[in-house]
Amino acid sequence: MTPTQLKLLAAFDSEQHEILSRLRFHMMACEQDGKPLESAALDESLRMVHTLKGAARVIDFGSVVELAHQMETLFSQARLKKVSIHRNTARVILGALDTIEDLVYQFIKQNKVTPELEERSSQALVSITALIQDKPSSEELLQIQSHIETQSAKAPRDRSDVEMIRVKAESLDNLLATASELSGLLQQQKDPAYRRLSEQLKTEIQRVRRVPLETILDGLPSMVRELAQKQGKRAEVRLYGQEIEADKMVLQALRSPLIHMLRNCISHGLETVQERKNAGKEAEGRVALHFKVVGDMLRIEVEDDGRGLNWEAVNRLGRDRGIIREGDSPTRRELAQVIFQPGFSTSTEVTEVSGRGMGLSVVRETLIKLRGNVEVDITERTGTKFVLSVPMKIALDRLILCECQNQTYAIPFSGIDRVLRIQESELRAVEGRLSVFINDVPLPIVSLSSLLNLGPGVLKPDNGKVPIVILNSGLASLGKKAAIAVDRFLGEGEFLVKNLGAIHDENLSLLGAVLLENGIAAPVLNPTHLLGGLGNYQSISTLETPAETITAREIEVGIRRILVVDDSITTRTLEKGILEANGYEVELAVNGEEGLKKLYSQQFDLVISDIEMPVMDGFTFLSEIKKNPRFIDMPVIVVTSKDSLQEQQRGRQLGADHYIVKQKFDQTVLLNAILNIK
Repeated sequence: MTPTQLKLLAAFDSEQHEILSRLRFHMMACEQDGKPLESAALDESLRMVHTLKGAARVIDFGSVVELAHQMETLFSQARLKKVSIHRNTARVILGALDTIEDLVYQFIKQNKVTPELEERSSQALVSITALIQDKPSSEELLQIQSHIETQSAKAPRDRSDVEMIRVKAESLDNLLATASELSGLLQQQKDPAYRRLSEQLKTEIQRVRRVPLETILDGLPSMVRELAQKQGKRAEVRLYGQEIEADKMVLQALRSPLIHMLRNCISHGLETVQERKNAGKEAEGRVALHFKVVGDMLRIEVEDDGRGLNWEAVNRLGRDRGIIREGDSPTRRELAQVIFQPGFSTSTEVTEVSGRGMGLSVVRETLIKLRGNVEVDITERTGTKFVLSVPMKIALDRLILCECQNQTYAIPFSGIDRVLRIQESELRAVEGRLSVFINDVPLPIVSLSSLLNLGPGVLKPDNGKVPIVILNSGLASLGKKAAIAVDRFLGEGEFLVKNLGAIHDENLSLLGAVLLENGIAAPVLNPTHLLGGLGNYQSISTLETPAETITAREIEVGIRRILVVDDSITTRTLEKGILEANGYEVELAVNGEEGLKKLYSQQFDLVISDIEMPVMDGFTFLSEIKKNPRFIDMPVIVVTSKDSLQEQQRGRQLGADHYIVKQKFDQTVLLNAILNIK
């Protein structure tokens, strides 16, 4: 086996471990709860098997491709409410996942699959297919599961012949994050030797993460050719710029979107051999990947010379599905956004590679989480061209710091075209909207305050000048820019961006947060998401003198001192920054036990607490507070990732005044909750 093939198998092995882990998590939860799989878990499971199928096809692993395809069909029918994923169904799926794991193990470690395991694989395929076609009874499901479990028990699972050490990507991330923080501490030292060591450490951090693009491209050309052949097509794949190096974590996350894009080229772009001959084209279609470095961004152009996008079909289907409203006349640029909606597909039948509308929505979702974007080239051309853009690295980010409504925010330089301080006299009203001219093109000004739902959009000149950030989508050739007004600029620098957990997972406007030297946490905004939401906000029409900001100290309420209890340092510091910016005095605690000690020793007017914490969780903490007559009237706000109705009811029964779910968290909700406490 060649070194390239070994690398490809190692990449697949790592990816399938993560996919199977997530699928098992959802299936085991379904099995234990006895409730049908919830919508969010179902959608993720569908995406997972969709990705597994594509990855297995790259290494020509037919058994896994077939199993993943049937599971994808099953989850798709569940999504359409034609079948239900319940306890017994989950058991069958878990058995199939065990079979996949054993198939991968033998295929990679032993370079062969035994006849016994092939039989198990065939039986698992029959079992999954039966769930789709026949909707078996509970008794039949139990019989199917019993057979799979019996077969699984016969297969040896010795994993002792490990020949190399595998370091999890998460472990590498943690190691590099620690090294990055150490680098920041060294940078603050006055001794030049420490500063030199800091720069050397940062260089090594970035070097260890860089790998060439070719590491994620292995196997893709053959996958494209095989997919084309199955559909009566012929395709040639051309790669340009694969020698470029970028952050390993970025490239690993980029592989799945590229597979989706290439499958889209074959299924929707290229014509059959006969259709191409009838159109006067060469029988063999062309698919090309162009990789380029543009500033701090990696730009990927995915294009084919096929039939091109059917704009009329996109318009018709968009209206049929309610995406386009009756009476609207969308431009081609607006229609281009429709194809990225979940569940949208112009394919008239479901096959292994198309028809479910998952591909392009998965691509956009993945790229936004990577702080990138994807657009379709709408210019008149032969075929279709998609342009993807992602940062070259994610270890350290160069950010600009700005202020809005007394809160510090950070914006990545990768999403900024330029930063301006415009004289008031240079602003012009265009069609009733204040605008700034960039290369003689007017850009209406939108305030960051209105984009973040912090209040009305009002320009606040700083010493006679208006601070404005010109955002771009990372796809400058497509011309999408916006002028965002802030209150003032605070500086710039390289920072380690901390993940915000559940807040980040559900709130695409935030990339995370950074801890500043003064101990304040600054939310890091996602430029791509801000650009995507511009259409929902009105541009500023006048230049006004802003009213004085009203803080908690100026409002006649009884709350002054607040105790924040959360085991996440990033969440604690973020909440502290929001509250202090609005005039409150804040004390921090890392768990319920420390929170109780501070309650007994100090005076507070309000407690804000997480639920999931070590030592003493939030529910126990809340219960202990309400047991003490001294704190019986102490208002408590719960801020947690637990969003089930049962958890909320439990919190309120224990005496919580407000229950805020982190997935829906923003500072307006928190501040309003405080003001509404009687």
